[in-house]
Amino acid sequence: MIRAMTRTARGINTVNLILDHASRRFLANGYRATTVEQIAKDAGLSKGAVYFHFKDKAALAVRLVQRADEQLQDAMANAVQGRDPQDQLIRFLHRRSLLGQERPVYWLLMLMLSVELAGSGDALDAQIQKTYRRLQNYLEELIRAGVAAGQFTSELPVPELAAIIVATHDGMLLQWSRGWKHLNAEQLLRAMRRSVLNGLGAANLTPEMPQRAIAEVVETV
Repeated sequence: MIRAMTRTARGINTVNLILDHASRRFLANGYRATTVEQIAKDAGLSKGAVYFHFKDKAALAVRLVQRADEQLQDAMANAVQGRDPQDQLIRFLHRRSLLGQERPVYWLLMLMLSVELAGSGDALDAQIQKTYRRLQNYLEELIRAGVAAGQFTSELPVPELAAIIVATHDGMLLQWSRGWKHLNAEQLLRAMRRSVLNGLGAANLTPEMPQRAIAEVVETV
C-alpha cells in the first residue's frame, strides 16, 4: 500500500511539473508554436514520460484551462455565502482576484489562448468558451438579481454589463502581470471593485459594505 501511495504521489508531482513547464512555454511562445518536445526538455523528462500522462499537447492545455475553471468555481462557491446580490458580487470579485494573484498563470493562459484560438472550433477552444460562458452567465444572473432587489440601478443591458465586468477583471490581471512596481495590489483591487459597483449603479454603497464582505472572503482563503 505504501508503495502504491508513493507511486501515486510521484505521478501527481510529475503531472504538476509537466503542467508548470507547459504553462510557461505556452505563455512565452504561444500554443501553436510550442511542442511537446520543448515541454519535456524544460521539465527534464523524456517525451514518452509526457505522453504517458497526457495524450497530446491539446490535453495538456485543456487541463490548464480546467484549472482556471476550478478557480472560477471556487470564487462562485464562496460568493454564495453573501447576504444579497451586491454582497455576493463583492465576495466573488475579491475571491477571484485573490486566486488570480496567487496563481495568475491559469487565467492569464486562458486569456491568451482565447485570443490565439478564437474561432478555431477545436476542443481546446470549446473548453475555453465554455468557461467564459460560465462566467458570463453567472454575472448576468447576479446582476439581474441585484436589479430585482433594488441594489443595482443601471439602465444598460445586462449582457453588456456582464461582459464589461469580465473585461475589467481580465484587464486588471494583465496589468498586475506586467509587474509594474508603482501599482499597489490592494488599491488595484479596490479600484476594480469600485469601478464595477459604480457602473452598476450600486445603491447605498458605503466604504464599510465592501470591506465587510472582503474581510469574510479573506478569512476563507
